[in-house]
Amino acid sequence: MTSVVARASVLESLVTPATPRLLLSTRLITRRFHELSAAIGDVTLFYAVKANPHPAVLATLALEGACFDVASPAETDAALATGVASQRFCRRTRCRPVPPFGIITPRASAPS
Repeated sequence: MTSVVARASVLESLVTPATPRLLLSTRLITRRFHELSAAIGDVTLFYAVKANPHPAVLATLALEGACFDVASPAETDAALATGVASQRFCRRTRCRPVPPFGIITPRASAPS
């Protein structure tokens, strides 16, 4: 009975949304992760946190064993919130384990 009511409310929200909404399916995220993993074989998949940093997306992928591509302190914090160790992170183009972002120092300015 509950699933019928839940489906009806989802369908209703699609037909007459009151405000913009984001509908997530953790089952679909899990299924797609495993389909992609099976299709490309024995490689480590890194999810770009920038694509969708929603906590439900990140938590689902973390439970499935995904690694995370992080490009900012906010993305690092979002991935760390899942409980995943930073050894499962890739930062920018350096795809190797890195510690979480520390103090970011300014670059030296180029000579004029």
